Amino acid sequence: MPMEELLIVTQRTLHTAPRIIREIEALQADFRIHTIGLTPPKASVQSHTHSAILEESTSFKALRKLRRVLLNRYIARTHIQKSKLRRVNKLLHDLKPSVVICHECFDVPYFAALKEKYGYKLVFNAHEYYPLEFDEDPNWASTWQLYYEDLYRQILPSVDLFINVCDSIREKCLEVFGVDSLVIPNASFYHACEPTEVHQPIRLIHHGGAIQSRKIEEMIDVAKLLGPQYELSLMLMPIDSGYFDELKALAAPLPNVKFIETVPFSSIVPTLNTYDMGIYILPPTSFNNAIALPNKLYEFIQAKLTVAIGPSPEMARIVNEHQVGIVANSFQAADLAKAIQALSIEDIRTFKANTQAAAQKLSAEQYNERLKDHILALLEPVRLN
Repeated sequence: MPMEELLIVTQRTLHTAPRIIREIEALQADFRIHTIGLTPPKASVQSHTHSAILEESTSFKALRKLRRVLLNRYIARTHIQKSKLRRVNKLLHDLKPSVVICHECFDVPYFAALKEKYGYKLVFNAHEYYPLEFDEDPNWASTWQLYYEDLYRQILPSVDLFINVCDSIREKCLEVFGVDSLVIPNASFYHACEPTEVHQPIRLIHHGGAIQSRKIEEMIDVAKLLGPQYELSLMLMPIDSGYFDELKALAAPLPNVKFIETVPFSSIVPTLNTYDMGIYILPPTSFNNAIALPNKLYEFIQAKLTVAIGPSPEMARIVNEHQVGIVANSFQAADLAKAIQALSIEDIRTFKANTQAAAQKLSAEQYNERLKDHILALLEPVRLN
């Protein structure tokens, strides 16, 4: 039997999007994969189309913004722009996919509108809870929140499989929209590396994007409070270049804080493995920050590091359940520094050792099997016919 065609749709850079990289890995043995994205994936696929095909016209976006700015509220209108729909229709006509996976909610309406025409199954693989994406903005509730809630209510009835990244978002979607979803967290691929012996000074690391809402200055304050017995490395992508420069200036007087070059996606875990402890304080400044379950937590575990975090509930559940580190009493730098200082060398060694079992249970391979089974199940009635 010939393999089915599967289309992955995103407006992200496919070669650096961890969730989509893992998705392709999970499905490439069972489908002929086609992609839409800002850049092609590193994995070999049948075809790739630049995400310019998904661009909405300037006038369409301007009208939506005008209603939001002038009226300070969102008025529900169509979520579909006709010229974009025509481009999507042409692509679907050429590819004839059996499954379409959308990663951005604002693209789903277009593929929902054409679903009956082409007879494919539609999957929405959400990376966060978009209705509360920036709810710390005082105008968010009366504008973008209404937009996304209206969008979700329109698209979810057409979605055959809804995927979310953590249990808290699954529960929120059940509460607000009455729709259940499959939870596939942002777990990393399994790495068989061994924990390293604890260094002197103890080596801490934080990695990810330099984004102001992540309050990376708190982790610099942790290193300042810990003193010369500890050394913090920051491996940051300068997403917000101004903020990145502010962080470098803040850390400049501290001899135990250094900035290191970022590495390719495949080298993150091997690089982390040369450290002792991965740290992350993420203040709950928004709903998505409050319930975050990020890539870096799983990468810390695969790298066999002791994990030191603030009391973020989704992350804390993983850390406590698998006994791989410590959870501070608050999101203040002083509380995390205090919790780290209370650890003996033997404590750090034990937590690092505990990651050996956790790394297998929490690997992307485990979740990839779950994802593949659910995608294949969508096609079972078709295959039986």
